[in-house]
Amino acid sequence: MPIKVVHIAGPPGSGKTTLAKRLAGRRKKGARHHLRLTGEKPAADTPAWPPLRLAVPTDDLDSSTTAAIDPDLVFERLPAEIQRLHRPRTSTLVFVETDAEPHFRHAYSYDVRIFVMPCPAALTDVFRSRRQAEEAVRRAMHDTRDFAEEVFGLTKETRAEPPADSIRLFDPPPVSERDRDVLTFIDAALGSRLAAQFMLQPCYHVLTDSDVVLLNLGVGPDSEAAEICAHRLQALLDGMKREGGRPAWFAACEPADPEDPLGMQAVLRIESLIGA
Repeated sequence: MPIKVVHIAGPPGSGKTTLAKRLAGRRKKGARHHLRLTGEKPAADTPAWPPLRLAVPTDDLDSSTTAAIDPDLVFERLPAEIQRLHRPRTSTLVFVETDAEPHFRHAYSYDVRIFVMPCPAALTDVFRSRRQAEEAVRRAMHDTRDFAEEVFGLTKETRAEPPADSIRLFDPPPVSERDRDVLTFIDAALGSRLAAQFMLQPCYHVLTDSDVVLLNLGVGPDSEAAEICAHRLQALLDGMKREGGRPAWFAACEPADPEDPLGMQAVLRIESLIGA
């Protein structure tokens, strides 16, 4: 029988567990499992997969566990745990819930990728300023390790200057010219998805790979920034869609509220992607 794995990522406290619970409760057949992962190194005396104590009931889930996985081991540990949960004669649905650590983004070939975010207090919580974006591009164009950190999140090391033995990717563009739009250069040279990453704060990079992106109106401050943020995110995702990649479906809604029509549309959209 098939196994489907759904990745639900996003900042802490954005409503990821609640969404997983709602989706599991609507599933009428097969096993439903929930894994919540963090990127911290577990203590030596900590069980590998201790029982997860959730703040919400888990009657709709066959199991719910949590673990801290060393980023160096996630490519081995996560697939092994997913396979452990699967029973060959039973269809299995696994919700893998993580924050926005990039190593979880690349650790498994997920069937469906969802990004859930809270309402921001300010646009700068989600989007970089133009100056920040241009500086990130300059760093990435000068050094391969900066590029790997910015685009793939492969290191969290912060450096004031590039190391002496760094390798240049190629000659950087003349971004010092006032009339040069460095983000346009990145868009033309590397594609709109990478250009979008440079415009977003690092903890929101994962949304560029998502099938469904939800701005959870039920979580976070009640501010005008949420409406502006929703418009900007829709425009960003529409631009990526025009490039011909996998289109992302976006909604600003309350996915936990059964009375919210957009929230219901989001649930149905995710279910259609999960399939049987």
